[in-house]
Amino acid sequence: MSHTPGPWQCLSRARRPARHSSEDLLRDVHDSTGELLATCYYTMGDDGNRVIANALLIAAAPDLLEAATQTLGLCRIRGECADVQPDEYCCGEHVALASAIEKAEGKL
Repeated sequence: MSHTPGPWQCLSRARRPARHSSEDLLRDVHDSTGELLATCYYTMGDDGNRVIANALLIAAAPDLLEAATQTLGLCRIRGECADVQPDEYCCGEHVALASAIEKAEGKL
């Protein structure tokens, strides 16, 4: 399984870059070709900031996945996990990174 390549961006329905404001309560996430990937909607009782925060997090997902994968690989290169098996990690932070990567890749 693979995701749509990044970068992704969060835009208001007016297709301008999203700002931290509740003036526009719908946020769309688009890939680099402009294809719509997700829409975050306002719900009752929300001030609109959660809509923006959710859409920004979704838009950052490809970058976050790449950073997590690279960071996890660096621990092996630097020897930080040298004394453990290839599918094991030396600390809780590395376990958390591996779990997040597996979740993003549909393995959990």
